[in-house]
Amino acid sequence: MTKKQHITNLDYLFDIYTNSEDDFDDLLNIFFEQATEWLIIIPEYHKNRDWLALCATLHQAKSSVRIMGMDDIASNIIKLENLSKIELKQYLQKKKAKAIPFSKKECYYWKNIKETKDISDYTIRLEKIINQFSVDLPEAITELKSIKNKLKPLNDEHQL
Repeated sequence: MTKKQHITNLDYLFDIYTNSEDDFDDLLNIFFEQATEWLIIIPEYHKNRDWLALCATLHQAKSSVRIMGMDDIASNIIKLENLSKIELKQYLQKKKAKAIPFSKKECYYWKNIKETKDISDYTIRLEKIINQFSVDLPEAITELKSIKNKLKPLNDEHQL
């Protein structure tokens, strides 16, 4: 993504929070905290092959980045989530073959992940998308912080 291109689109949030700057500010701060955590734990879950935690985290992140209008990042998160589900399904298949009982969450995923054909390059794609996510999300955070800082003086003027 280029610096001139906007990563975020806050039109939806501006419509919702028209008269509530404090709530808007709180929402952005919560997002900053979550996004900072995702930058650490998503690559860590991938590295540790913790597919269950990775799928759950990506599912949560998907909703949050969509609300922030980060369509490209959301698209990559959807790809990551789908590729992680392939890994999780394979992990669960091995566990089932060894007659190891599933946890409650594992049962949920076992029932809800559709069978997939083996995709030869999905592991490479998974790593590539995680690397891209690790570049795009900090840029989006920077853009959001810039927007937030530009709005702050406007909010201060309204309070005078």
